[in-house]
Amino acid sequence: MRSRSALGGDGIPGFYEILETGAEPEHPGQAAISEWLKGYDPDELDDFPIEVALGRIAARRNAAAKRIIKRAND
Repeated sequence: MRSRSALGGDGIPGFYEILETGAEPEHPGQAAISEWLKGYDPDELDDFPIEVALGRIAARRNAAAKRIIKRAND
């Protein structure tokens, strides 16, 4: 499996660079990006798993914050 960094950089800016390159037919890297994306459509993103994961992260963060506040007040 190839990494995104080999094609367009890391992180969110690199991801957007990959999407923009894939959408430009005249771009020299378009063929490689299209092969790597293999039909990926960002408009068909299922946001439910993302919301669940973010909810879990928020719950852990809030629980940790409550423990810290409780310790500070004891």
